[in-house]
Amino acid sequence: MDEALERILEQLEKDLPGIVLEEASKVENPRISGIYVYAKNYDYLKYHLAKKLAQALIQIPCIREVYYADIASGEYITGQTYFGRDVDLIIIADQQNCPQLKEYLTILEQKINQIVARTATKLPELGWLKTLAETNGIVEFHLDDVYTKMLQDKKTQHRISDLNVIQLANK
Repeated sequence: MDEALERILEQLEKDLPGIVLEEASKVENPRISGIYVYAKNYDYLKYHLAKKLAQALIQIPCIREVYYADIASGEYITGQTYFGRDVDLIIIADQQNCPQLKEYLTILEQKINQIVARTATKLPELGWLKTLAETNGIVEFHLDDVYTKMLQDKKTQHRISDLNVIQLANK
């Protein structure tokens, strides 16, 4: 699995900067307040990052499914659209065959945030994104937590549409 992790990190080092620069340049009037980002088009940046990360994560042998969830999203609070700060990815995996998965995901989160922060320094108008990646972090993986359990329960009941999730990758 160490080789898979190294390949994924190399791939993300190559692919993420282009996505960050292209999609973040489309974000209009970004403002971070508490746990929310108030900005037009921030959801596009998050979704494009989520798609690329899901493609990378599914290469880990024990990961079976990856879902994107905008856990803290909402619309029109006092007339403004807001989004949660994180790209939340819910991961369904066979953890028994992958005892180091949590450790690998922690490493990936840290490296991804470093890549985003480093890339954001290339354009002065992306200072907000650099700050976000360096402080809170822009990526959060959910493995064996309340969101994962909720998703698994809804899948069992064939009611996944009750949730605000999109399946991005599966085996």
